Amino acid sequence: MKQPMTPDDFEAIMDAVKDGLYEYKGVPEVSDLWYACQCALAAWRNDREPMESGDADDLQRRLEAELDEAEAKAWDSLGRYKFQMFGYWAAIWVHLNRIGGRRRQNPWRELVIAARDRQAPAEAAES
Repeated sequence: MKQPMTPDDFEAIMDAVKDGLYEYKGVPEVSDLWYACQCALAAWRNDREPMESGDADDLQRRLEAELDEAEAKAWDSLGRYKFQMFGYWAAIWVHLNRIGGRRRQNPWRELVIAARDRQAPAEAAES
């Protein structure tokens, strides 16, 4: 059984990252510190196992899965009138899409256009 990560352990690892001992270059480098950061984040989130360092294909697959999950949760939240939760998951999706390298088209683009179209007549009436 692995030992639980303490807040001090997590802070020490993140301080090393902030001090420049690890440099992110778009693809995770094979390094003990990178793996330690993954372990710390996984333990802190307590919901996923850390990835093996250096596996860029696995990183891309997990990123795609996270994008799919965020999109599904955003649509589900919107469908249940949970607007704040929709915004949370939509923001997660946008962030993951931005850092992912392969840009997907925003799934809420048509929704945004419809909102803008609906807003335009209201603004014209105010003038």
